[in-house]
Amino acid sequence: MSNDAIKTLQERRPSDFVYHYTSAQGLIGIIKSKSLWASSMQYSNDRTELKHAVSLIRGLLDIHLKMERGPWNDLYGALIDAVSLFSDFHINVGSFSEEGDLLSQWRGYCPKGIGFSLGFDPGIIERQAKKQHFRLMKCIYDERLQRNICEEIIAEACSAANHEMDTEERRDTVVNGFIPLFLQLAPTLKNISFNEEKEWRVIGGPFAADDPQICFRAGTFAVIPYRTFLLADEGEPLRIADIVVGPNPESLLAKNSVKYLLERYGVECDSVRESPGTYRSW
Repeated sequence: MSNDAIKTLQERRPSDFVYHYTSAQGLIGIIKSKSLWASSMQYSNDRTELKHAVSLIRGLLDIHLKMERGPWNDLYGALIDAVSLFSDFHINVGSFSEEGDLLSQWRGYCPKGIGFSLGFDPGIIERQAKKQHFRLMKCIYDERLQRNICEEIIAEACSAANHEMDTEERRDTVVNGFIPLFLQLAPTLKNISFNEEKEWRVIGGPFAADDPQICFRAGTFAVIPYRTFLLADEGEPLRIADIVVGPNPESLLAKNSVKYLLERYGVECDSVRESPGTYRSW
């Protein structure tokens, strides 16, 4: 793909470890299964996430539709109609952060503020992502760059149309290219208010609703579809570069119990350390 903004986004690589925040129960599950859950984006903790990306691209399409008086007009209309089809597909997302000890993350992902962040070598995450048809991508918070990416998605989809096609065939060709391209990049387009998270995501899909690898877990208000993202292959030890024990009234005890857990399941880990933070919810 030759588009500059999209190419830049796809070629970015983390410079250091990427951290996944989780509860004590989540930590045990990750250690035992050597995997984490990549939940369907439609069921994200932040219900506005997909809406932000959809609002951006719909706004640009509306502008094109109003300004265009040429052969592309029907295509822009078809793309606007296609936005309503996004809910028929599942994009699965697993979240990481460049920051291993961030107060907002402890509050957001660790019940009662007590939890753990697991730091992984991004090379391992990228390797595992490729094997499972996922991509490791950096989230974008700059709205100007987000608009550039959306413009390139629109241009890429429309470029597939051939003027020799009949109207219906042109519309189908453009829409069929637009939906997967947008859905693959939509999870990276986040509101600027979240920029301190410095988030990276493993993104898989779009998958059809009847995909056999979709599993389900209980959420607070709904049943959450997810796919398992393997962090290590079968027969291979799980490798974690760094574990941070979040703010905790018994941080030393928590640290020692994590070491015991790692040893019990043969996890290779270079460092287990305590957060110096003072956040309390107990």
